[in-house]
Amino acid sequence: MIAPVDWAELAEKLGVFAPSGGETLTGETGYQALEILIGEPAIRAAVDHCVALAPGWLLAESVLRIARPWAAMTYCHEIWSGLEPIERRRQAVRVLQWIADERALKWVAGFLDDPDEDIQCWGAGMLDQLLWCNFVSSQDCEDLLGRLESHQLAEVRDRAKFIRGYLADRQEWQRIRQASDVARDCAERS
Repeated sequence: MIAPVDWAELAEKLGVFAPSGGETLTGETGYQALEILIGEPAIRAAVDHCVALAPGWLLAESVLRIARPWAAMTYCHEIWSGLEPIERRRQAVRVLQWIADERALKWVAGFLDDPDEDIQCWGAGMLDQLLWCNFVSSQDCEDLLGRLESHQLAEVRDRAKFIRGYLADRQEWQRIRQASDVARDCAERS
C-alpha cells in the first residue's frame, strides 16, 4: 500500500528528538504521524465517502474514528458551515459525532443553534460521545448540558437525561472503586 516509512524523518518532522539526544513525545504524536501518513487528500476523500454513505462508508468511518485526524474534523465542520445541500451538512455532523475528540467540542453550540433539527440532534449526540469516551469532562460541558436540558427538541432533552444518567452512574462507580481501594489498603496495612 504505502512505501516503507522513514521513521527518523517523520520523527524529525514531528519534533520527537530531544536536545539531550533522546526522544520524547506526547500521546498526540502518534495520531499526528498517522494523519501525515494517510495524507490530507485521503482523509478528506474518506470524509466525503462517509458523508455520501457510499459502499464501504462504515469502514472508512471506522478508520477515521481510530485515527481521529484533525483534518477530518475540520473538513466535516467546513461542510456543515458551508453552502452545501442540507443532507450533506447533516451527514457531516453525523460523521463528526463519531470521529471527534476534545478539539471539536467548541463546535457543539453551533450545531445546537443550527436551524435544522437533525443537525441539532447530531450535535447533542456529539456531546454525548465526547463525554462517553472521556474526551471531555462533565465539568467542562456543564453549560452545554444545560443547553441540552432546556432545548426545544424533545430528542435533545432526552439525550441530556441519558447523558446525566450515565454520568451519575460513572460517578457512583468511581466512588465505589475508591472506597474499595481504601478498604484494600487498610486490609493490607493490618
